[in-house]
Amino acid sequence: MKILKIGIVGLGRMGQEHLQLISEYIPGAKVKAVCDIEFNDNAKKLIKKYGIREKYSDYNNMLKDKLLDIIYICTPIDDLTRISIACIKANKHTFCEENLSKRPQDIKDLMKVLESSKSKFFVGLNKRFDNNFNSVRDTVLKGKIGEPQIIKITSRDPDFPSLEYLKSSGGLFFDMTVDDFDMLRYLTGAEIEEVYAMGAVLIDPRIKEFNDIDTATLNVKLSNGVLCVIDNSRRALYGYDQRIEVHGSLGMVTTSNELQSKAKIYTGYGVIEEKPQYLMLERYKYAYIKETEHFISCILEDKEPLTGCNDALETLYAAQAAMKSLTENRPVKISEIKLN
Repeated sequence: MKILKIGIVGLGRMGQEHLQLISEYIPGAKVKAVCDIEFNDNAKKLIKKYGIREKYSDYNNMLKDKLLDIIYICTPIDDLTRISIACIKANKHTFCEENLSKRPQDIKDLMKVLESSKSKFFVGLNKRFDNNFNSVRDTVLKGKIGEPQIIKITSRDPDFPSLEYLKSSGGLFFDMTVDDFDMLRYLTGAEIEEVYAMGAVLIDPRIKEFNDIDTATLNVKLSNGVLCVIDNSRRALYGYDQRIEVHGSLGMVTTSNELQSKAKIYTGYGVIEEKPQYLMLERYKYAYIKETEHFISCILEDKEPLTGCNDALETLYAAQAAMKSLTENRPVKISEIKLN
């Protein structure tokens, strides 16, 4: 069996996570090279631990390595499409972290390059590979709850991100709600038609410096008529809060949080159970593994990956509609965003 050789561009938090998971859980692949402007102490430890000898400061030099089959791009959002285009032009299969860009034209430019390429391109919308969410989707698609009518998604982070991250993230709708927009599309197979967003700064007033919010609720209408509610928060002190509920004409399906353990304490005072898992990388560890397994199988079997540029583009349109809705205090149709 061929062992696919991987290069990782960007060895920050996500790049380190992929390095560890590939090295420990993916027998069909091996990280051969890494690239970053500067490797932090933890990155250096992982490079040593997994015996990676090839280190680059310029990804263009790494792309010259003909033995590399796949490139993982884990850089900040503003660099993703530019580096992706370079990888595709170098005939490398490319795995790119989820948001791709804050600008639709960047994604369209990437799609144009992909039209004439045989390389596989994957967008890391990893929640699609979560067992819990896939169970909800299977229930919906098999008609077990009848026709979907209402979908509720709760997505709350355990703690506030760094201000350095917030400077370039694009805002809550672009770096957080996009996952929920994609999940609505994935659960139903329908497109987002209209968004009405409300938001506020309720956690940390410093976020106002970036014209951003830390708390939001959104009403979303899908092309099949389903009504949806999303709530987002930058801080849930009890842990990483990820829940979905789909109400249909014949019943309801829901999934709750992954807890730190399944232990429960029963006493005369009540029942106590563990809090939700605290970190995103802890909560979605196996989803990250499964998305890599999926991408590798697509390469070896010449199949189209489950997620691609159009998924990122549609969620970006929804995020832009949410921002416009928040600013103008009105519902905004996706068709209005696409015309601009």
